[in-house]
Amino acid sequence: MGADLYIRRLYAPHEAQARPAFDAAVRDRNAYTGSDPAEKQRLQAAVAAAHEAICAVGYFRDSYNSTSVLATLNLSWWRDVIPMLNRQGNLSGEALRRFRDMVATASQDLPDAARLKERGAQVDDQGENSVAGWHAYYQKERQDLLAFLDLAIAHRYSVHCSL
Repeated sequence: MGADLYIRRLYAPHEAQARPAFDAAVRDRNAYTGSDPAEKQRLQAAVAAAHEAICAVGYFRDSYNSTSVLATLNLSWWRDVIPMLNRQGNLSGEALRRFRDMVATASQDLPDAARLKERGAQVDDQGENSVAGWHAYYQKERQDLLAFLDLAIAHRYSVHCSL
């Protein structure tokens, strides 16, 4: 579960172009009847890569779990964003700019190891799941969300929010 944000004018044509490769990767994975774990892993990796390609343009996701960037900003998709949506579930115009400003100006509360573990995150001593790794992740996600919102604002596109 998570918040799925789409700039439909960008996402839809890109998704249509990338979908055949994804569907082919899924067919190949599902058709495999062998027992080689390396081949199963390769086929699943191809599906994941093709899905990532679909989501590369006009899409942003914030899961409702320990990876949520909005939670680190003390913002809520339900409390803060839903009231700004129009009847079609879109953020546009002034509401979109207001949300962008909220993300940009919020103080980011980066969790320590104990809070990460409370949220269900894996915490290691080193690497991407270390406290420093999690902090880098949250900071990058914030920048990615801001870039996504800036793109929509610059082109006067609305953002469809599936919350």
